[in-house]
Amino acid sequence: MASQMAIKFEKYWSIIHGNMGIAIVLDPRFKFKWLEYFYLKLYGSLSSIEIENIKNLCYSLFEDYQARTNGLVENSSENFIDRELSSKNGNNANFLSDFDSFVNETDEIQSKTELDIYLEENVLPRSATFEIHGWWKTNEIKYPTLQKLLRIFWQSQFLQLPQNMLLAPEVDC
Repeated sequence: MASQMAIKFEKYWSIIHGNMGIAIVLDPRFKFKWLEYFYLKLYGSLSSIEIENIKNLCYSLFEDYQARTNGLVENSSENFIDRELSSKNGNNANFLSDFDSFVNETDEIQSKTELDIYLEENVLPRSATFEIHGWWKTNEIKYPTLQKLLRIFWQSQFLQLPQNMLLAPEVDC
């Protein structure tokens, strides 16, 4: 009986492990510091491998989502300023596009993603009054892709909860 339970737990853990890791990393109070601390206790000398797996999963998810949304943005209609310039100046619709090209040529190549920037910031102090949804809403301008990705991630995780947990919140998990 115990061996069957261990097998079921290992199967469950292998499925939920990545999702839990992503959720922890996207909490500005914990990020990878939480994983570094607890994975050392759980996995010992293998902790760095497990952390790297979660890091790869985070970057893969971010890059996949960013590629999907960038395709939508690039294929969308011109932005407001380009439309205004185009309507006022006739063929000068490329005015800001030329500026964008100039900026790209003269600035260093931006090699950091939103995820890199987010992860480089210090973790926030833990507080009983911290509201993670509010924090992400406030930081939506700074991390637009991460905020949208997180919204989808939370929704998908909520939909994966067993029905008895959704209908009976007093059930202890």
